[in-house]
Amino acid sequence: MSSLVILGDSSKRRPSIDLISRCKAAEQYCKKHNCDVYVNGTPSEIYWMKKLLDNVEIKGEVSSNDTISNIVNAWDYLNDKNNVIILTSDYHVRRVQSILNLGNFKWDIVSARCDSLYLVKVIKELIITPFTILFMKSEGFK
Repeated sequence: MSSLVILGDSSKRRPSIDLISRCKAAEQYCKKHNCDVYVNGTPSEIYWMKKLLDNVEIKGEVSSNDTISNIVNAWDYLNDKNNVIILTSDYHVRRVQSILNLGNFKWDIVSARCDSLYLVKVIKELIITPFTILFMKSEGFK
């Protein structure tokens, strides 16, 4: 059985379009695969994911504030699992993959298609990813 970890997407008052897309993708993934679902994010993100995933049994919650802590905290929670899959938005895959590589995590990534301001978000990710890598290296990853 695999463990599907859904990464949050910041929004306090209501779920973001990206978070809704991730939750829809999680439901579709769970229909095709036998998996345990873990939600990962801030308290408000976890609240919205639970609301959006009302047809999915959630096995656990991982509290995090950013992408690095999403991965590191999920590791603390799921390090004994064999098949861990991270679910994030398509534009976010590169940063998540960079973090997984630097941390030597052997997990897979599934992406949810995101149509909201896609080009802007891709450009943002191209800018943020190198800084994420530099930060992780300064903190002792690889």
